[in-house]
Amino acid sequence: MTLYTPFGSVFTFADCSLSLADGMIIGLILALCLCLSAYRRHSLFQKFSYVLLYIYLGALVSLTIPIILPGGWDFSSESAALAIHRIQFIPFTSSWEILKNCVLIDNYREFWRLVGGNFVLLMPLGILLPAIHRRFGTAQMVLTGLFASLGIELLQLLGNILGGRIIRTVEIDDIILNVIGCMAAYALYRMVHRAFGGKGKR
Repeated sequence: MTLYTPFGSVFTFADCSLSLADGMIIGLILALCLCLSAYRRHSLFQKFSYVLLYIYLGALVSLTIPIILPGGWDFSSESAALAIHRIQFIPFTSSWEILKNCVLIDNYREFWRLVGGNFVLLMPLGILLPAIHRRFGTAQMVLTGLFASLGIELLQLLGNILGGRIIRTVEIDDIILNVIGCMAAYALYRMVHRAFGGKGKR
């Protein structure tokens, strides 16, 4: 049996394909519930930032995390070995191959989609987290970006293992680009914040 939501998500016994819209709606509902309970003492600006953060996290899950339900599990030692073997540990190997192929066909759309997409993927974290927590420092931001990206890659690896096939590629390039993009956004936020009187109270 297959179930469809009005916003494009597809549910089967094997897996769940969460649409971007549904991911954002789930994030919004969760954020509103938390703003009425755990975050009720926060400022209006912080509440608004939390809402944006949870909407973004819902979108992030829908874009990056394969949801394999028990009915779709096809785990075996062979599938686990294949999933681990297909991990690309050498930095920029995949990005370079994509770029070379794009040069050959004189079309860079795929390069910008994959490489550029990974660069911007965690940028919202670099803006929203310091907006919520004013003392969120550089080291904390680096670690947050690193662990967020690593968590995504590990969940993708788990999906590959449980699904018995390569559903998502797992690459060191993704982590590097994610963290660089996150820190670029964080640096931009700090510069804008200082330029517009960030030393004062909100």
